[in-house]
Amino acid sequence: MVLVEGIYLSAVAYRFVGAGVQVILDAHNVESDLLQQTDRARHPVLAPLLRRGRWRRAADAERLLLRSVDAVWACSTADAELLRQLAPDGAPVHVIPNPVPDWCIGVKGCPRADGIDALFVGHLGYRPNILAALRLAQRIFPLVRRAVPTARLTLAGRAPDRRLRAALAADAGVSLVADPVDLAPLYAGATMALVPLSEGGGTRIKVLEAMTLGLPLIASAKAVEGLAVSPGREFLRAESDAEFAEAAVRLACSPGLRNDLVAVARDFALQRHGPQAVGEAVAAALGHTGGKA
Repeated sequence: MVLVEGIYLSAVAYRFVGAGVQVILDAHNVESDLLQQTDRARHPVLAPLLRRGRWRRAADAERLLLRSVDAVWACSTADAELLRQLAPDGAPVHVIPNPVPDWCIGVKGCPRADGIDALFVGHLGYRPNILAALRLAQRIFPLVRRAVPTARLTLAGRAPDRRLRAALAADAGVSLVADPVDLAPLYAGATMALVPLSEGGGTRIKVLEAMTLGLPLIASAKAVEGLAVSPGREFLRAESDAEFAEAAVRLACSPGLRNDLVAVARDFALQRHGPQAVGEAVAAALGHTGGKA
């Protein structure tokens, strides 16, 4: 049995299928759906006219692979349903939740001070994260600093895009940490995590990290898509720039709210995405496919 990581390794998957080996497709995203999201975000009006052909080709390629493998692993129930709709006659789809990173498990959350020292973590060469980081620095944080002039923002991640580097060069209130070796000090020094994603797929490791490490979270619906969380319970929801700024100011001066969010979110992350939950999901999926855990 072979686990193949995503449609971009489809050529490898087909070779194993041809050799009679059982193949599981680990679908981190529904790539044809993600392609549509990206195109529509770039060209809201023209994309349906200009990109429909490549959407169809992407969906056909993904559908063929779903029909060829023995099983599919999706990281959320939402993605699983999209995959089943794409190929109703395809391989069985099982939900294997994205795991909390191992390094977070043993780290104890620390008390969060008043004030705003916000953090955004992600691959900063990936378009959805680039757009979110630019939005934070150029649109949301100027609003935050009108209310709290001492507010600071840290953007951290791999391979920062050149546009992002240039945009942040002159802003003393925003720090860019490129290719951090250790994320723990960044999370420990922050007072909140802000995740204003407007596109993307799967579930966000950055969200699970923040929840597990006891960092209060303000996020868009897209940022927590695929996670069974509720606004006001595990996180504060914000969509517009003004809503993000207002939520940050509110969270900064509400220790009771911070403590409530952190306690519920950490419990959720460990119970739903901790090692035991992921191990049980993998064992169940392998049992249905005919393998051994």
